[in-house]
Amino acid sequence: MNVMSSYHRITIKKLSGILVLWILASLSVIALASDEKAVPQKLLVGAMVAPPFAMKTADGRWEGLSIGLIELITRDLGVTNKSD
Repeated sequence: MNVMSSYHRITIKKLSGILVLWILASLSVIALASDEKAVPQKLLVGAMVAPPFAMKTADGRWEGLSIGLIELITRDLGVTNKSD
């Protein structure tokens, strides 16, 4: 009998959502790549506290799996990344 806990189901759903967002962001960049003027210099991305995906540290910085993914995407795109 293969029984997954509800925690694992939720984690798999969150990871799937992150993967879908990453794919959509990548496809958007590919579509914009044909027109260099259309590539944005800033990318606005929202996050909410949801450990281990997005957490605020004691000094106010964001960290977590999603935050790391956002940083990689913005670096690959060559756009600025500012965490508030």
